Amino acid sequence: MSETLISDIKLTKKGNFALFCEEGFLFSLNAETIEREGISVGDILSEQRLEELRETSDFQKAKNKALNYLSLRAHSEGELITKLKRSFDEHTAAKVVERLKQSGLTDDGDFASRYAAELIEKKGASLRAAREKLRERGIDRCLIEKTLAGYESGEQVRLQVLIEKKYSDKLGSREGISSLYSSLLRRGFASESIRAALEALAENSLRED
Repeated sequence: MSETLISDIKLTKKGNFALFCEEGFLFSLNAETIEREGISVGDILSEQRLEELRETSDFQKAKNKALNYLSLRAHSEGELITKLKRSFDEHTAAKVVERLKQSGLTDDGDFASRYAAELIEKKGASLRAAREKLRERGIDRCLIEKTLAGYESGEQVRLQVLIEKKYSDKLGSREGISSLYSSLLRRGFASESIRAALEALAENSLRED
């Protein structure tokens, strides 16, 4: 089994410690790992030991990248793994996300609930559109259905509110209603829900008159 001599250790601009062998740069480790593992110049490391340290280095870098993603906005576990796999192997990405999950920094249930509320309650998205957005963020299909179940019965009412809030100017003519109908279809609302909402609004208008 081959062995590698650690010929130099240099502090990097990011505060890590770069390990060098006689052939050149190997990889970098943070100060905690250097101290814990007792790595110093002159150490002779086996191929297995070197690989273990390399995996530790990759884990640290991947974790820092994941934390950076989370500092910008909330991410689902699947979304984080997908992003990390652009720079790291699947095993490292999954290991980092599992550690973050154990630490309470990721929670797909909470993420799905918050994201669904933002899409449906704040942005007026249809259930179909919300379902697709959650899927794109890497949320499991069963969890998506569980999250959206509470919104199923209220879609027509939410649709009526959306029409009154954003499309009321189109209700005065047949051409406007046709345009409104097409817009709502593109947003993912079912045709029967749109018709029911328009009929309900028309009935309300007659009562007010």
